Amino acid sequence: MTHRILSYEPHYAADFMRLNSAWIEQFYQLEEEDRRFLADPKRYIIDTGGMVFFLLEGDQVAGTCGVMKMDDDTYELVRMAVDPAFRGKAYGEKLVQHACLWAKERGAAQVILETGSVLKPAIKLYERIGFEHYEPKPQHRSGLARADVFMQLTA
Repeated sequence: MTHRILSYEPHYAADFMRLNSAWIEQFYQLEEEDRRFLADPKRYIIDTGGMVFFLLEGDQVAGTCGVMKMDDDTYELVRMAVDPAFRGKAYGEKLVQHACLWAKERGAAQVILETGSVLKPAIKLYERIGFEHYEPKPQHRSGLARADVFMQLTA
């Protein structure tokens, strides 16, 4: 089955919440920042210069991720999730690459991300794409309790 990646459309907002809530609650607890971003991605991601993407297989949302503008040359990859029914098709990799390209086309010199060390498959995916581990600037840290791995991809 073919897939396509679309930019944010309001009728997919529930899928953004559903997919991300599932993995966060499986491994962690939803934090206040999660609740804000998942409840209103347009306000907290798009209206501040970022974008949310959806990967569709047929007419089903198989995955999603956001990229948030941090400053003029830094974007952050946020809330990437693939529905378990669609895993094993490299959809996470396709979403991350799409989001990073989108950010670079808008002047990003780097794309950063935060993740948790228990999410080993995600970390391996980011490393395959070219992300490297680094120590972020204090203003680029979210403060999420689960964030103990910091990575960046430079242009």
